[in-house]
Amino acid sequence: MMHSSVITPEQALVYMTDCTLATVEDMAKEHKGTPEYERQIGIAQYGCNWLEKMHIDLWDTRANDIIGKTTVKEWAKQYE
Repeated sequence: MMHSSVITPEQALVYMTDCTLATVEDMAKEHKGTPEYERQIGIAQYGCNWLEKMHIDLWDTRANDIIGKTTVKEWAKQYE
C-alpha cells in the first residue's frame, strides 16, 4: 500500500503499522536490543493488536505474517 492510496482511517492504520514493521525489519540487525528498537517493536505490536481487534483488512502487508500467528518480537528475530 502506498501512502497516496490511503483514504480511510482503517487504511491509515494499516499503512502506519506496515511502515513501523518495515522500520523494525530494517533495525533488526544493527539496533537489536537498543531502546529505540524495542520501542518500535512495541508500536508495531500495538498496531497489529488494533488491526486484529478491529478486524481490518490487511491487504498485502507485513502484518499478514504476524496477526494470528506470532508476535512482532518473534517475527523480527528472522531479520536479526
